[in-house]
Amino acid sequence: MLRKASADGKLPVEALLKLQKEKDAQSISVSTVDGWRLGETVDFILFKVDSDKKIIPGSVSSWTGIPASNGDINNLVLKGGMDQLYPPNSVVMATTTSAWANDLVGAILVSHNPDGTLKDGSVTYEALDSTTEFVEQGSSIDFNDARLFKFGKWVFRENDVIKACANRPSDNPGWLISTPLNPTVVPGSQAKGYVKQQYADTEGNFYTRIIKSGDTATPITYGEWMKEAKDYPDVKTAKEESVQIGWGMQLQMYRIGNVVSAHINQINEIPAGTFSPGEKIPKKYRPAAESTLMITGINSGRYAGNATYKFTKDGSVTGYSAIPGRQEWYGSATWLTDQLWEK
Repeated sequence: MLRKASADGKLPVEALLKLQKEKDAQSISVSTVDGWRLGETVDFILFKVDSDKKIIPGSVSSWTGIPASNGDINNLVLKGGMDQLYPPNSVVMATTTSAWANDLVGAILVSHNPDGTLKDGSVTYEALDSTTEFVEQGSSIDFNDARLFKFGKWVFRENDVIKACANRPSDNPGWLISTPLNPTVVPGSQAKGYVKQQYADTEGNFYTRIIKSGDTATPITYGEWMKEAKDYPDVKTAKEESVQIGWGMQLQMYRIGNVVSAHINQINEIPAGTFSPGEKIPKKYRPAAESTLMITGINSGRYAGNATYKFTKDGSVTGYSAIPGRQEWYGSATWLTDQLWEK
């Protein structure tokens, strides 16, 4: 596990044991935790000192524990040295230890080789979320400062200037993609030859044009945008979200395209009879027409009854439960939405 060594921007203060630490003790109490990282696992060393404040040989041990604001350090785990009795005023010092360094290197080696290079397959496009951006330098046909955007398994390069200019093929926001057909790249400048430029917008439209470029002294010639007839790879990748629908009930919602799947799998108590919680489901999941989700209550392994939720086009939620009390609730429903896709 990766662990920080101190509170952000602070130097941990050396502390003293307030009470004697017994062997096998699971917690200690110290004089101060100023600068320590509270509520998280931290590394520290513990040692005895003589009357001259010098370390007594053989008394140093390294630990991890979770410090609290009152000076208690709980969940002690011995990481190095020998567990022993420590008298009051023994020194407790937050610091990086050999155990901390070993855990850090172990975590790095999950995705890296011992020489520091990345392991094959350690970083994939599938592991990135759709907000990930990359700066690409010296790209062809003056695409400096271009960025790569990932949507599902598809990766696109967007150029802010092209996106904002009047000659883009669509009024919808989109992404510009360029595929060199016969380029000879001039570093920091344009590509010589022909480049196929493609544009995909948020409504799934796909356009192509050809750009001809000679050298840095020759103007670029832009062809006309042509709308592709084929379906464009779906940039509207799946969204998943948990939303509150009253009394602590969580509605898990999953959208792919214009299809929304909603389900409840939770132990919770909802009022018997008709109820109208004030929450609304997010706009991007709202049904095109009123939709119903029926859930089944289970209590002590037995069927207890049902409850029904209704979701309207404006996102309002109403419901009716035939049974009172705390139950295990299970149910799912699927509907179509006509709401625009939101990032």
